[in-house]
This record gives sequence, C-alpha cells and structure tokens, in this order.
Amino acid sequence: MTNTDIVLNVTGNRPIHGLKSIQTYINLFPDFVGTLAVNGVDCGDVNRKTLGWLVNQGLQNTLECTRCGHKWLPRTQEMPRFCPDCNSPYWNKPRKVK
Repeated sequence: MTNTDIVLNVTGNRPIHGLKSIQTYINLFPDFVGTLAVNGVDCGDVNRKTLGWLVNQGLQNTLECTRCGHKWLPRTQEMPRFCPDCNSPYWNKPRKVK
C-alpha cells in the first residue's frame, strides 16, 4: 500500500490521512460513521466493518469505466459485468472508432 492515498472524512472533524491514522481513530471511536476516499475515488459512507473490508481488498484495486469515466472499488474478486454508474456491459472495452 505504498502509493495509496486514503482519506477519512468524519463529520465535524478534519480529514484523517493515512491508514495508520485512520486505524488509530477507529480504535478510539469504534462507532464512527464517515466517508472514505481512496486514491481520489469516493467510496461513500463507511463504518468500522466496511473499512476493514476495504483494507482486506487491497485499496489499490480501483476500476474505471472506459465509457463514462466512473471509478469504483470492486466488492469481489470477480470481474464486474456492468459499470455501476452507466450500466454499460462494455465498461472495460474502449470504443471503436470508425
């Protein structure tokens, strides 16, 4: 996780940068709810359980749709069938130019 930029935003506090700082915060406040961004990709609302899952997934595995440009973190190891934003089944194939 050397090149991973992870930021936790908790309501009413300054953003917390870095995995070790975030883990320390979680140990102090286990019932927190905040939003998480990994390498500039918004991961949405997280709690202690969700953050643990993201860390186990290896936070660098962001995917990007070649059609709409949406970036997201996969929830499983399987290749997604559709882009979660535009629902294109061709999210990982570049457009053919005629």
